[in-house]
Amino acid sequence: MNFLKYPLKIINNISLSLGYFASTFYLFIVFFTTYEVFMRYILDKPTMWVFETCVYLSGSAICMAGPFVTKEQSHISITTILNQLPKKLRKNIITFNLVFACVVCFVLSYACFPWGWAAFLNGETSGTGMDSYGPALVKPMIGIASFLMGLQFIVNIINHLKNDTNKD
Repeated sequence: MNFLKYPLKIINNISLSLGYFASTFYLFIVFFTTYEVFMRYILDKPTMWVFETCVYLSGSAICMAGPFVTKEQSHISITTILNQLPKKLRKNIITFNLVFACVVCFVLSYACFPWGWAAFLNGETSGTGMDSYGPALVKPMIGIASFLMGLQFIVNIINHLKNDTNKD
């Protein structure tokens, strides 16, 4: 299993980097929203671009945060019943959940590829007053983020199984 050490580390680092980079988007969203409030309510000159920009920044941040949250295993979960189960059954359920989530991510990535790629190649625009290229950027990002989450779930499965064998 030592040959997997570096690929797993690369996947973990990509997930971490994307998560930290995505967190900066929220700073821009706060700044843009503050600017919009100032322009709209103080100067009475509302902007056309702030809302749409914030929507696409938020969508991008959510996509990029998926692999980070998966790596940190910090998804919201209710473990009341799971913690009451015997240890072996709990390990099996966690393994099943990880494998199922991995499969779902790869299926979602596969399903998103055609329309995400088409949106990117065609330069799909929002069709609003700003008519930005947000959909051309965010739609492919959904499939890419799903693929990266699937890779991160593979890393989590390997780490889970490795930890289980080390404890036994």
